Amino acid sequence: MATFGRKSANWTNWEDEKLLEILIERRTQGPVNFEWSLVQVVLKTKGVDKDVAQIKNHFNYLANKLKA
Repeated sequence: MATFGRKSANWTNWEDEKLLEILIERRTQGPVNFEWSLVQVVLKTKGVDKDVAQIKNHFNYLANKLKA
């Protein structure tokens, strides 16, 4: 079976913190409608190289983890 794009991403605690910092900052600026490509660009400037799908998937994982 062919795989497309990147494989599953491993996120460190540091990368989690950077993602959450960006999302919280965006949330304080008004209604939440994350532009994931913009989040990706900001993460890259902070040294986190993940693609948009990996970021969205990790966000959903963290959200579900917090709900539990």
